[in-house]
Amino acid sequence: MLIPFDPWREMLNFKNQMERFFERGDFLEPFNPARLFSPRVEIFEEGADVVVRAEIPGLNAKEDLEVIVEPESLTLRGEIRDERERKQERFYRSERYYGKFSRTIALPAEVEPDHARASYQKGILEVRMKKSGKNNPRARRIEIQ
Repeated sequence: MLIPFDPWREMLNFKNQMERFFERGDFLEPFNPARLFSPRVEIFEEGADVVVRAEIPGLNAKEDLEVIVEPESLTLRGEIRDERERKQERFYRSERYYGKFSRTIALPAEVEPDHARASYQKGILEVRMKKSGKNNPRARRIEIQ
């Protein structure tokens, strides 16, 4: 089925996109380099757990990563450092990210921060959190195994 071109519909779509852009207000905030890198994640439920796996390659130490679990969200903060001293005059390209990052992820179910655990292996951070049926307003920083 062909849909005839309607310039007014196209203008309405454009208007709606512009309204969403201005409602978010991202362009008003000062430049924040931490927004350049955002770990890619997968979020799923496994039994009584909510599991978040995040790709965070290049960490030199587990201490460079902070994991904060709240009942409805998970915050990942850290810093990827470049420990090498660059002495070459001809450096052609660098697409790797070095610096601080931060990402807060909304969880699909309320969790118990006291029963969260995290592990980091081969560039993948895995955070397992027990689902909660009650309101638990505390946030908790957890250690990475």
